[in-house]
Amino acid sequence: MTMSDRPGRRPAGNGTTRTRRRRHLAALTLLVAAVSAMIPAQAALAGGNGPQPFVRARAEAAVKAAYAQAFTGGQDPAHSLAAVEDGPDLAATLAQATQNFPQATQTSQVTVSNITFDGPRNAGLRFHLSYQGGVDFGEVDGTALISGGRWKVSRATYCTVMSWAGATCPVKPGRQPRDPAAARSAIGQAYTQAFTGGQDPAHSLAVVEDGPDLADTLAQAIQNFPEATHTAAVTTSDIVFTDPRHAALRFRIAYQGGIDFGEQNGNALIVDGEWKVSRGTYCMVMGWAGATCPSP
Repeated sequence: MTMSDRPGRRPAGNGTTRTRRRRHLAALTLLVAAVSAMIPAQAALAGGNGPQPFVRARAEAAVKAAYAQAFTGGQDPAHSLAAVEDGPDLAATLAQATQNFPQATQTSQVTVSNITFDGPRNAGLRFHLSYQGGVDFGEVDGTALISGGRWKVSRATYCTVMSWAGATCPVKPGRQPRDPAAARSAIGQAYTQAFTGGQDPAHSLAVVEDGPDLADTLAQAIQNFPEATHTAAVTTSDIVFTDPRHAALRFRIAYQGGIDFGEQNGNALIVDGEWKVSRGTYCMVMGWAGATCPSP
């Protein structure tokens, strides 16, 4: 007879087993409670068959409150931008819009309607901005999303509104290249090689996307404005990577004998393993000299 066969006796490990089971049950209970707490109330919006009415009402109210905070005029800029996705990054954009149209930005009011939810963290809607001293763009489409744990106006919608006031949002950074410093240096060198005047055309075009196809375009620009193309010098700034192979930046070309177009937006990309000036950017500059790029 073994110890487990004797009446009134239990295996020595049985008590330990029951204790472990209780601990496992308690741990499972805590885990379920924790997971439930992590699911936001907006998750009830995920079903395509319609959320609970009180959940939808709360979410709609939060979306409307975000739009009101972002677009009501006469507020502290930091307060307005706190209700916008990536708001702090757009302070200079709002300042430019305010400078361009002070009356419109001071008096603006917003109404929101037709809110629909695409999952628990995104919403589409219609909105209308009314203000004094500017064009009425009527009712337009907008979006909102959960960012930082609260509903906010999407960056895309906010930047569209800022464009009505002649203000441009900065490019949103994406995944960075392996060596951002080296990539920025290579982009600056590409712009310098492409736009510095008095060089061999083939050398300039070697750092331009589809450069060999644009030889006639450069020749036409040189013919139209020989002094400007001979004296051109470029500076670059604010290089932002939208992904490891593409970048946006600001650049300015100074020259003699032509109109100063000031600082402009440009693009660069990796072609055949090296950073080059984008075809679109190069053709824009050639357009200043009355030269047209051929179709790609």
